[in-house]
Amino acid sequence: MIKADCRKYFVEKRFGLSEDDHERLSHEVIQQVLQTINLSGKTISLFLPILAKKELNTYPILRLKDDLNLQIALPVADFESNNMVHFLYESDDHIEISKYGIPEPTQGLEIKPEEIDIVFVPLTCFDLNGFRVGYGKGFYDRFLAHCRKDCQFVGLSLFEPINAIEDVNEFDIKLHYCITPNNIYKFIVNNSF
Repeated sequence: MIKADCRKYFVEKRFGLSEDDHERLSHEVIQQVLQTINLSGKTISLFLPILAKKELNTYPILRLKDDLNLQIALPVADFESNNMVHFLYESDDHIEISKYGIPEPTQGLEIKPEEIDIVFVPLTCFDLNGFRVGYGKGFYDRFLAHCRKDCQFVGLSLFEPINAIEDVNEFDIKLHYCITPNNIYKFIVNNSF
């Protein structure tokens, strides 16, 4: 499948989930994350879901900030430059829904890409080679290209992978892992940044 077809198919599939199924699948992915990845004391990039688009609910990780001694960097998308910056999460009071429907911090200490240990990467789908399809603006690929070589890129998916995304290009950055409700996929990564 090509990216545009993947995006359309999986967004529709997500909208086809009942509220109960969406909540259950999100919960199962988060449980897999907590059982598999040592988050304690790490600095992580965490996307917050556009719940109106039935994106995977990552708020349970946000709520574990103090228990796990986490520093959580939340992204802010700049749609004019197509780049992202991250700010340290301090309080729900500093989160607002942007005009694009994205929950984003309105203030905070900026966290540079090289300070981040783990990036949780949103996606509409992924393939068995570790490539992902987002919404097509390239925000994450540009951001990931500036992270440290030992930073781990972890996709979170409500659904299992497809065999291959046909139109991958040189700007697509591979995931190290992708976690679904039932599986953890590990990929051999040779990103050239």
